[in-house]
Amino acid sequence: DSLPNAKIISAGMDEATMMGRGKYMDKYGQPDTVKLFLKHLNRVSEICNKYGFRTIADTDLLMSLRYGEYWSAENKITPDMIEEFPKDFIIAYWDYYHYPEDRAMTENMMQTHVDTGKDVLYIAGAWNWWGFTPKNFYSNYVTPTAIDVAIEKGIKYLKISIFGDDGAECPAHSVLPSIVRTAEQLYSNDGEIEKRFMELIGVDYNDFLKLDTVSILHCDAD
Repeated sequence: DSLPNAKIISAGMDEATMMGRGKYMDKYGQPDTVKLFLKHLNRVSEICNKYGFRTIADTDLLMSLRYGEYWSAENKITPDMIEEFPKDFIIAYWDYYHYPEDRAMTENMMQTHVDTGKDVLYIAGAWNWWGFTPKNFYSNYVTPTAIDVAIEKGIKYLKISIFGDDGAECPAHSVLPSIVRTAEQLYSNDGEIEKRFMELIGVDYNDFLKLDTVSILHCDAD
């Protein structure tokens, strides 16, 4: 009764690339890690369904266990990888890193998710998890192209991740420029980011971005 009244929950399922190792391997031998992952995912699905939740699961582990890597301009989510995936899951493609120059990779990754026929969530990042200051300059460089591709591919859902790991030294509010810039791209894209930021936040946009400068060691004179 104390849980929020939400109908969608994120199960995560990311970055567990050592799944099936250690004591599991000692007891059961070398597993088919993709099948092991899907078995676990379906168990999680049963629990979520019991309490009326629709579930989101990241796909990096599914692809990393098969190919040894996640981001690729060639690798695909094949039918055998997805056929045992819980039917009502939303599959999440996350990428906080790749530059506009990596567009071909981004297009392949998003297209192979869309080709599964499942609802797809693209997860971008507002960088607050690397030190004491935000990285709005980085978020605002890598995110716009990925969002453009997501729109072109017909991806239905978008989430912006803000993390509290690695000490959580950087305040969440420090990435407001990244959040507002993303909202502008999605809802207006009229080039009025500075005006909108002042209206919403009450602070000059370019002044706020100066929080980033502590992390910029090298920059052009311009």
